[in-house]
Amino acid sequence: MTFSRVMGEAGRMAVQAGYHPRSLTIPNHFASPRGPSQSRWRLPDGPALPRKRRTLLNRTYTIDQAGAEISNLAAMRPLAPRPGEDAEGSAGTFYWVVEDRMKVWSQVLVVGVIAASAAGAFIFRDSLPFIGGKQAETRPVAGGAPTLPIEAVPVRRMEITRTIEAVGTAQANEAVTITAKATGIVERLNFQDSQVVKTGVILVELEAAESSANIGALRAARDAARMSYDRAKQLIESKVVAQARLDEVSKAYEAAEARLRAEQAKFSDSVIRAPFNGKLGLRKVSLGALVRPGDVITTLDDTSVIKLEFEVPETVLGGVKIGNTVSAKATSMPDRKFDGVVTTIDSRIDPTTRAVRIRAQIPNNDDALKPGMFMTVALSVGKVPDAMMVPEESLLAQGGEQFVFVIRDGRATRTRVTVGQRLPGLAQITNGLHPDEQVAITGLQQLRDGSRVRQTNAQGTPPMSGAPNQKSSS
Repeated sequence: MTFSRVMGEAGRMAVQAGYHPRSLTIPNHFASPRGPSQSRWRLPDGPALPRKRRTLLNRTYTIDQAGAEISNLAAMRPLAPRPGEDAEGSAGTFYWVVEDRMKVWSQVLVVGVIAASAAGAFIFRDSLPFIGGKQAETRPVAGGAPTLPIEAVPVRRMEITRTIEAVGTAQANEAVTITAKATGIVERLNFQDSQVVKTGVILVELEAAESSANIGALRAARDAARMSYDRAKQLIESKVVAQARLDEVSKAYEAAEARLRAEQAKFSDSVIRAPFNGKLGLRKVSLGALVRPGDVITTLDDTSVIKLEFEVPETVLGGVKIGNTVSAKATSMPDRKFDGVVTTIDSRIDPTTRAVRIRAQIPNNDDALKPGMFMTVALSVGKVPDAMMVPEESLLAQGGEQFVFVIRDGRATRTRVTVGQRLPGLAQITNGLHPDEQVAITGLQQLRDGSRVRQTNAQGTPPMSGAPNQKSSS
């Protein structure tokens, strides 16, 4: 026998089977919700089931059982026959087990939904109303609109320093690449990598024996030409020689002097000296190497002072003066600030960027800054004596604009503002607020334009109606 369907109505079960009709009796405890999850029942005694089951289609048996609740029956499956009985029911008896699986899974599902709801309510208790968050403290007023508790502070008036932020590159106060001026073999190297040197110190000497010998010969020739000139000059006074002779020996003397100076210059090119005080870079040549004019020997930087170059828009050029202070930070040292002053303002404005180049000098006594460093710069361009300042947490950014909630007569008014200078924890408002107004600093996500509010301070008591203006320098 094969059971294909168990109906959901209490007391009715349709069974499609492959055997002849017979009445079935189901005990009351079989389908009772409080009964066992598995129950045994059997067909009444009758003819034995055939060894080869016949399938009789379209036979439906309806069983009415008073008091039986079979709405949760999920499946029936045959059990093994009892001892002495044939597996095909030759003894006229066949056993089945009915499992109430739907009932168990339904209970598990209900418990899971309840647990998930409780967990969600606990996690989002601060953002869901009526679940213990801050909105649960709202108090209804006439008309049904809730009153939201918020904290508000007055707009502060204070003196601030207006600054412009830019980016720049650190440069050495003086920098040069040391190169060879003449062709020759490196005979002496008188420096080490990263050595600090003074002006005029000999760094490299090239082999110059030939030039030295030439200097000796040319010096002797010059001395001979001088003697000839002096003798001719004496004779011209006694009118023994003509003036033409004096002019000739004079030109010969001048030519000999010029040849000597040229050879001396050539010789000096074989000796490479430090042009100023500074710190050498890495050595690029070795002893015995052949160098030619233009070959790099090393670099020399004066880093006692760092030049910082950056650009600012032409719109703020009126506030940029020689001597204005700058504050800079290097990306490699974000916790350290370097102070300096503006020393140079370019005479031209870039027609493409509409910006002007500024140069500032920063002391570098401890050699912390290196040429080429990327730095952020804050340039002071004047003071604002009565700037309106609000806390950063009062600002609400939406769609690229800034808003605050102004508290008036127990209601929050959403107001668009323009933000200017920013200080730690504070923001300057250049448009949209008045000095005697108060702005909300909590509950911004729950507030709407026109929301009723109950204003409290951090201790939960009403704040002062106003606050004295404060001035401070930053």
